[in-house]
Amino acid sequence: MRKLNYASCEARQTAKCILFAANTLCAGSAPTVEEIKNRTEHFSADVIRQVDNVLYSLPENFKLGDQLWDDGNLKIEKHDKQHEIDIVQSHLESILIHQQIPICLGGDHLIKYAAIAALNKHLPGEFGVIYLDAHPDCEENESISYSSILHHGFLLPHFKPEQVMLIGLRQFTEKEARAIQKYNGKIGIITGTDFIAQSLDYLLNKILNHFKGKKYLYFSIDLDGLDPASAPAVESPYPGGPLVQQILYFIQQLAKHYQYIGMDISEFIPALDNYHISALSAARLFKEFYSMVASDI
Repeated sequence: MRKLNYASCEARQTAKCILFAANTLCAGSAPTVEEIKNRTEHFSADVIRQVDNVLYSLPENFKLGDQLWDDGNLKIEKHDKQHEIDIVQSHLESILIHQQIPICLGGDHLIKYAAIAALNKHLPGEFGVIYLDAHPDCEENESISYSSILHHGFLLPHFKPEQVMLIGLRQFTEKEARAIQKYNGKIGIITGTDFIAQSLDYLLNKILNHFKGKKYLYFSIDLDGLDPASAPAVESPYPGGPLVQQILYFIQQLAKHYQYIGMDISEFIPALDNYHISALSAARLFKEFYSMVASDI
């Protein structure tokens, strides 16, 4: 394992943000890509670090990484679903308790559920979630999986559909469509097509109106939520999503209205990232996010 060079904070206890990685694997995968997944290395965090270390860049506001600490990779003893969730949730809670901001790299969708569970415990009902994903993730499956993360999130105490804004939504089966229709008028939705049909400021106001009254904001990023031009090396690429710079604009502008409390990034397959585009998109997203909460020294 190598550390992120940009994360140059001298002591963990003084860091504003804590970066860490979790090789969760138990959320399952879309049947159409099972063969691809079986022949690729799914743990992406070290690749993101390596690529960013070589193709290094500061965020757009030139902030240094002197308030970012890289905690490395969580040790997962066994790839059991509940064990993976518990390990990640516990680490997230320990960061939040110390009033630091977690940035979690996956792994798969289980980090998203672990993050929602940790936040629900730490700030019940007080936060909104920007959920970037091509898929609705709210199927009513008995078991937690890649397609039922939000359904199981809504079974937690205090976490409500009104706390979620789905961004980049554009691919769903009949079962997924029925599931999302159940939350019509509750979950906020910005589709992939909205990014060409509406201005970014219009979409920004839609987010602000949806989260009216909320103080805190969390970003949950499935890289397949981006258009494949920005992130081709993902488990389920689907044309028509937002570009990375459009999401960066939201990150920059929403920081004027909310207190950021964390980010996760999942579903990157390094073996498919021939030109490092997906790794660089992931690194750019979390470094820009970090730069919005790093204070001037």
